[in-house]
Amino acid sequence: THLVMQYANYNRCSTVEGVISEVERLRKIKNLSDEQAAAVKPERIAEFFNSQVGRDLLSSKKVWRELKFSVLADSGQFRGYVPGEKILLQGVVDCCFEKDGKLVILDFKTDYVTAETVRERGEFYRGQLMIYAEAMRKIMKMEVTSTVLYFLSAGISVTF
Repeated sequence: THLVMQYANYNRCSTVEGVISEVERLRKIKNLSDEQAAAVKPERIAEFFNSQVGRDLLSSKKVWRELKFSVLADSGQFRGYVPGEKILLQGVVDCCFEKDGKLVILDFKTDYVTAETVRERGEFYRGQLMIYAEAMRKIMKMEVTSTVLYFLSAGISVTF
């Protein structure tokens, strides 16, 4: 599923048929193995692109995917670190896009969650998203308006 979200033509993914077509295209060009293609749930991906955050992503003129980063940050911004020291932050942002001149950071998760457990699971990932936001502020030199976790297995998002 992550590979589909990394390589798919998003403009073709708002219908189940479109996602199936993209999965097949990615399989043919060897971005997905047969086993990986078979594991994708096209209805979940189409559901994402029909959600509010998915529509915002599709309407954006600037979208970045799989952004690898390494930046130095003041350690005082993070719980458990002594202020005034520099720490190296590294990672890969699944997706970010511009909305109204600001960045929205989007992280896709395949964890199984329910309406009852999604908030708790979102809190588990909150630190990761705060690191992503700090890195993107520094790299893109843009304000980050929100960070969004989208749980593909349940079609539920959590925004921070």
